[in-house]
Amino acid sequence: MIMSDYFVETSIKKIKEASENNKLVVFVGVGVSANSGIPTWGELITEMAKDLGEFDVKNSSDTYLKIP
Repeated sequence: MIMSDYFVETSIKKIKEASENNKLVVFVGVGVSANSGIPTWGELITEMAKDLGEFDVKNSSDTYLKIP
C-alpha cells in the first residue's frame, strides 16, 4: 500500500468512527453553499443581525469576530 492509499483508508476509518460516535462535523467550502443557494457567510451575518435588530452591519471580518 502506498502512502496516499494508507492516508485515504485511515481517513475513511476515522470518519466512520466519528459518525458512529455522533462526533462527525463536516466543513464545506464557500463553493458548496453558493452553488446550493445557501447564503454566504456575509449574507448570513447580515440576516442574523437584522433579526436581532442590528441594522447597521458592516460586512468585514472585524464585524464577524464581534458577534457573540
